Amino acid sequence: MGRMVYIRDKKVARKPGWWPEKKKIEVLTTFLATGSQAHTSAITGVPEETIRLWRKSDWWAERTKEFKSDNSLVLDNKLAKIMDKALDAVVDRIENGEYIFDPRTGTTTRVPPKLRDVQKVASDMIDKKALLEKITKGKEDTKQAITADHLVMLAREFAKFANGGREPAEVQDLKSVIEGEHEEIFEQLGVETSNGPI
Repeated sequence: MGRMVYIRDKKVARKPGWWPEKKKIEVLTTFLATGSQAHTSAITGVPEETIRLWRKSDWWAERTKEFKSDNSLVLDNKLAKIMDKALDAVVDRIENGEYIFDPRTGTTTRVPPKLRDVQKVASDMIDKKALLEKITKGKEDTKQAITADHLVMLAREFAKFANGGREPAEVQDLKSVIEGEHEEIFEQLGVETSNGPI
């Protein structure tokens, strides 16, 4: 009949865009797990040059961020569950006591926790709570400082705009309070002032 001939796949491996999306995701996840282009190439069968090109592309950076944020959310959820269980166990031990095995009777009984252990848990919790409050307060202070700086910048720009594009000489420090009386200003403008309700 004839002989069998091997025909190579017409896909060009070195040009980006010839690989299916599923293979690109496989390469990305393998690279994130191994951290090596050589290992990723050996595992997935994609040449190192192609992986090098993909790593410089925009889609690689976007997908890496997505995977890391997804993994971070999964890890946060797991840590939250572990912390809840650990805190529940601590509360149970403080309220109901420690488990102690009695070898004579072969039973497990609960005895009140030692004061030293309760004090250690309480001081650790207070320290962690204070640290968390300090971190949270630091973030709020930073946001307030940024907002104050933006307001000062806007005030300077408005002052420039009001003076035809040049900064007024008398307003150097916008954070300081300029004191004065409103009657003097009204008298200069030629507006009469009244002491009664407006």
